[in-house]
Amino acid sequence: EAALQEFASAQTRGRLLQISPRWSTWAFWVLAFTLLTGFAFVALVPIDRHVSGSGVVSSPGHLSVVFPAEDRERIEVGQTLWFLPEDGSSALELQVASVSSDVLSANAIRSRLGEPGERLATHGGSADADAFPNGGIMVLADIGPAAGLAVGLIGRADAKVGRRSLLRALTPGDAK
Repeated sequence: EAALQEFASAQTRGRLLQISPRWSTWAFWVLAFTLLTGFAFVALVPIDRHVSGSGVVSSPGHLSVVFPAEDRERIEVGQTLWFLPEDGSSALELQVASVSSDVLSANAIRSRLGEPGERLATHGGSADADAFPNGGIMVLADIGPAAGLAVGLIGRADAKVGRRSLLRALTPGDAK
């Protein structure tokens, strides 16, 4: 308070308000600790990487999923796959049973799967545009008869494809 009165009554310019070093010292160290802890978290904490596609129950007990062609190097047999049906039924955790090595156009998806393929080829796109303009890869998973999902049921599919640090995930241009 005395410093403010001195500052207000001073006729000369250029005199600064003095700050007590008692709190500024510990405030500096708290700020430095917070920044270092935050950087360590971003650099070291691993996060899961996922790719998303569209899936359809193509026949009783079988799920066909199309992922964007850009992700074909990341999908492997045995990876965990989650299917989230659009009808609101509970999500299924499955294993990838097979991965096609071919990049399929929307027309190839339609011809391989018939009517479910038509729905799959446009899922996520507009009514007049394909969901996978650069093509897609076909992934199959076995649902099993106990799931009781209707043929043609469509939904979102996600596959876990690895882990990396948050810093690496935020790096521009990091494709893998």
